[in-house]
Amino acid sequence: MDPNAPSVAPVVTCHGVNIPDNPYLGPQRIRAISRGRYEAQEISAALRSIGPADRVLELGAGIGIVGAVIAHACRPARIDSYEANPALIPIIQTLYDVNNLTNIRIHHAVISCEADPPATVPFYIHGSFLGSSLRPRKRARDVVDVAVTRFEDVRRDLNPTAIVMDIEGAELDLVPQMDLGGVRVVSMELHPAVYGSEGIDRIFRSLMAQGLSYSVKASDGPVVTFTRA
Repeated sequence: MDPNAPSVAPVVTCHGVNIPDNPYLGPQRIRAISRGRYEAQEISAALRSIGPADRVLELGAGIGIVGAVIAHACRPARIDSYEANPALIPIIQTLYDVNNLTNIRIHHAVISCEADPPATVPFYIHGSFLGSSLRPRKRARDVVDVAVTRFEDVRRDLNPTAIVMDIEGAELDLVPQMDLGGVRVVSMELHPAVYGSEGIDRIFRSLMAQGLSYSVKASDGPVVTFTRA
């Protein structure tokens, strides 16, 4: 353990990850985490699918718990996590530091598959971080410009073997454009309220067209996992 890691008393623990207090941890969320219900489907899919040899790309870190659990419990070689909400970045970094997680790093950026994307894109911040999105929201509390990183640049640097994402519906625009060569696992939360059954069909077809198959074992409800044989 790093002796320089900050010593902060956790308010709750999730799969061995100590979670310090932060403004987004109300009593209801703490209770859900302590009972294993917080992002349970995403975490279960990761625990079933990711191992020590993997290099993981996480899109949509939230408050960092899912990525931290993957880093701690699955112990992949490397995780690069991306989050668009600037208010969450210090919270995520503190979580990683408190748990001495050296195999994961957070990036404040949005991923694009465009060859020449804009330098920044607007990100709509909702009252709850769970509702924040790249999609315009009438009830957005704030709008911030977030730097854009090309997926091809990330792929060249990280060479991911696993991708985990929860990006509030933006997967419909992103996944069909991704070059998934070398990726053996894709796990994501679907958002049918955003794009309906036609959007789900488009995502599924794009994954299957690149040689990935639906995993019944690692899928649960809106969280679906595709694997390469």
